[in-house]
Amino acid sequence: RGLKVGVLKHHAHPVPFDVPGKDTYRMSQAGADVVVGACSVQTAVFVAGDASADLDEVICTYLQKMDVVITEGYKRGSYPKIEVHRAVRAAEDGAAATVLRDPDELIAVVTDEPLALPPSIPRFGLDSFAAVADMITGLVNSHERAAA
Repeated sequence: RGLKVGVLKHHAHPVPFDVPGKDTYRMSQAGADVVVGACSVQTAVFVAGDASADLDEVICTYLQKMDVVITEGYKRGSYPKIEVHRAVRAAEDGAAATVLRDPDELIAVVTDEPLALPPSIPRFGLDSFAAVADMITGLVNSHERAAA
């Protein structure tokens, strides 16, 4: 679809991504402020610090050149949200067949069960990847036209 997409995964556990025993971890522990691991298929950048609370700063610092930034795990904040709701997960958590977020925050819901939602919120099945991508592309394109 021609968009540059960045993905930001919130890691809620108080342990680093980089693990003991790896050279990159030892370099960080030795005092390096930034450690980059690079190979022929991937580059990983490890920066010390707590960026978990400031989503805007992380986006501005690392993802500013992206057309779309998809986050996972950042439930609070003013950004539009697509909630993924799985019936089996809701049942495990003892939750009712409802979304977790305020419907006013949602631009869509991806689910495998009927939910009581306002008709203005689009719903997609769990396998509707192309339809969700089409919706996001449409939103980005309409935003770009409005900004021009």
